[in-house]
Amino acid sequence: MSQFFDDFTEIRSEDISLILYAGDLLDAEFTSRAHHAAGDEYGHPEKKRIPVTPNPGNEHTFRWRVPQGRIDECLSLIKGLEPIPEHGVLPWGRLLLGVQRSVHLRDPDSREVFPYQGPEFYANWNTGWDRLGTSVVTLSLGRRSTCGLFVCFPFTELTPDVRDYIGRFEASLPFRLSRKTWSRWLLNKAGTGYYNRRISA
Repeated sequence: MSQFFDDFTEIRSEDISLILYAGDLLDAEFTSRAHHAAGDEYGHPEKKRIPVTPNPGNEHTFRWRVPQGRIDECLSLIKGLEPIPEHGVLPWGRLLLGVQRSVHLRDPDSREVFPYQGPEFYANWNTGWDRLGTSVVTLSLGRRSTCGLFVCFPFTELTPDVRDYIGRFEASLPFRLSRKTWSRWLLNKAGTGYYNRRISA
C-alpha cells in the first residue's frame, strides 16, 4: 500500500488506534488481559459505547492512540495475545489495529493534487458512508485484515483520460475492486443535494 499512497495521494490526516471490543456478553478474561497489555504500552484508553440499539450486552470499545513509529510494535502486541477471540460480526475479531487516513488524490506523474476535493465543494452532502468530496482509506488489522476505501474522484465526466487514471489507480492497489463499487454523484434538479447512479468504471 505504501507505493499507492506515495503515487496517488497526499495524506491530510492519519489516525492510528489499537481497538478492543468489550461488553457484558464477551469473554471477560481476554478483555482484562488485552486491556492490561495495551494500557502498559499506550496509557489510558478512550472508552465509547457501540452506537447501536438495542445493545443488551453493553458493548463498547477501548481505543488507544498508537504513534506512527510504533505500528510494528503494536502488531507484535496483538500477536502476543493470540488467539484473538471472534467477535461474531466483525471479521477482524475483538482486537485490531485500525489505521485511517484522510487523503486528497493527485496525479502520479505531475504530483499535483486535483482541485475540488473537500466536503465544502459539495454542500457537505452525507452519502451514507462519508461526506461527498472526501477520500478515506481504512486498514483494519486483526484476525483477518481488511482495507476499506471511500474515494471521491473530482471529475465531472468519464473521459478517456479519466478512465486511464482510474485504471492506473486500481492497478496500484494490492487487491481488486468490484465493478459494483463505482457510482457517479449528480446534483439534483433543485440544487439541494446529490444522488448516485451506478456506472462501469
